[in-house]
Amino acid sequence: MRPTWRAWLGAAAALLVMDSASIAAQGAGAGEIMGHALDAAGRPLSGVTVALIGAGQVEVDTAGLFRFLTVPAGTYFLKATRLGLAPVMRSLEVTAGQRLSVNITMDAKAQMLTAVVVRADSSVVRDPTGFARRRESSQGVFISGEDIERRGIERTEQMFNGVPNVRVDTAGIIRVARGTISFKETLIRSRPGVNSSTDPDTYDCIGVQVFVDGVQMPQPFNVNNIPPRSIRGMELYRGPATTPPELRSPRTVCGTLAIWTR
Repeated sequence: MRPTWRAWLGAAAALLVMDSASIAAQGAGAGEIMGHALDAAGRPLSGVTVALIGAGQVEVDTAGLFRFLTVPAGTYFLKATRLGLAPVMRSLEVTAGQRLSVNITMDAKAQMLTAVVVRADSSVVRDPTGFARRRESSQGVFISGEDIERRGIERTEQMFNGVPNVRVDTAGIIRVARGTISFKETLIRSRPGVNSSTDPDTYDCIGVQVFVDGVQMPQPFNVNNIPPRSIRGMELYRGPATTPPELRSPRTVCGTLAIWTR
């Protein structure tokens, strides 16, 4: 007996209910992120790219609005960029069912950039981060996206296993086994009477100084918050003697790790 149109209709309705249930289940463990990109005066900015590292990116609309829907619960880094403005990086914790509101304020003062002559075949065009150039001339430890894919790792910290004088603690913090004690002792010797337990200049290193896409991150920093699949390259320097000028900071003595995302 051939199925009637009523049977077909009933089957289609059942499939629709199943699809709706599946979509609801997928969204049940997810949240939503929305916000605006603003200048220092609180006015909406256009032309801003907002990336949720490891999850995707969007362009703000004319009112500076951006939105990420159905974001799985977890820790993310939100990066906002616009030509001529300093990039902004924010750490976010998304929970299931949460609608997270995030406003990003970007400095309207253009960054001062070093003058360069750019040729059509210049490495500046191919690699504006300078990763490839430093890889050829520096003394750091370099890890490319291809290296990560070849090893098939699930956690970013795994790429540092076996690197000499480098260890990873249980919180995903990269530590260099040199400079942390001598730096503190040097400061104390040069400033007699300093109470090392209260003076921030004499704190022990709590991991290397991390930069993500050129933005200096607060310490300590869990490198596992950056998914391996989203990394284009990493470069690690053990101390001031090997750290290039563009990646130096007050914490250079603790070591420096620059992470570049795709």
